[in-house]
Amino acid sequence: MAQFSNAQVRQLYVVNAYDQIVDRDAGELIDPLPADGSVSGTLSADHENLWFDYVTPNGDNGNSTAVRSDLITVPNIEYVRIAPPRTRPLQRKEVVLDTSINTGLPVVGQEYILRFTFYNIGMGGPENQYIKEGGSYRVFPGDTAAKVYEELARLAKINFSREPYPYVHVYTDTYDPWVVGTDPSLMPGTSTKIIIEEVLQPWVLGKRQAAQVFFNVNAVPIAYIGTYIP
Repeated sequence: MAQFSNAQVRQLYVVNAYDQIVDRDAGELIDPLPADGSVSGTLSADHENLWFDYVTPNGDNGNSTAVRSDLITVPNIEYVRIAPPRTRPLQRKEVVLDTSINTGLPVVGQEYILRFTFYNIGMGGPENQYIKEGGSYRVFPGDTAAKVYEELARLAKINFSREPYPYVHVYTDTYDPWVVGTDPSLMPGTSTKIIIEEVLQPWVLGKRQAAQVFFNVNAVPIAYIGTYIP
C-alpha cells in the first residue's frame, strides 16, 4: 500500500514474516508462495535502489499474489520503522440494578427498558444518531433481578434481529439468547448482570470498511416511592 503526499511516498506493509518470495536468478515466483503477509527485500548491485516483494491476499479473484514495489532510491529514504501490531478491544458495558433502590430488587409494575444510541452507523459523522430500544419488560410480583436481566437480553436479541446485521451482542453472565435461543423456558434465572458487547462489522474489499460501532446505553427512568429514578 502506498500513501502519497507532496513530494513524498510512504510505503506501508502489514507483515507476518520475512521470507524469500522471488527467485531473481530464474526470474520466476517461488512455488508455492509463502504465507500471506510475507515480505522480502532486494538491494540492487550498486546499492542505489531497493524493492520489496510482498504476498498479498487481495490478488485477482481473491487469491494470494506476489506483488513488487517500485524502485526505492536508498539515499532518499528518510527513516524505516517496524512497529508491532496494535489491537482495539471491542467496547463492552455491564448493566446491574442499583442496590440503593428497593435493595436491588426490581420494582413491581415498572417498565424496565434499555435504550441504545448508536453514532455514525452507515452515515457521515458522529452527530448522526440511531436510537433503538432493546425491549421493554414490566415487572410482576415475584420477579427477581435475574428474571429482568434475562428478559431484557432475550428481547434485545429479538429486536436486533430486525437489523441487517447486529451492532451489539446482549447477554447475561449465565444466559446467552444468541446461543440457546429466545424461548423463555431456556432462561436459567441465575443471572447477576447484563453484558453488552460491540460486534465486529462486515468488511468487503474495496467497498466497506469494518468500522467501529460507537454506542451508549441508557436505562429509562422508573417510578419508586413517588420519584422517577434513572
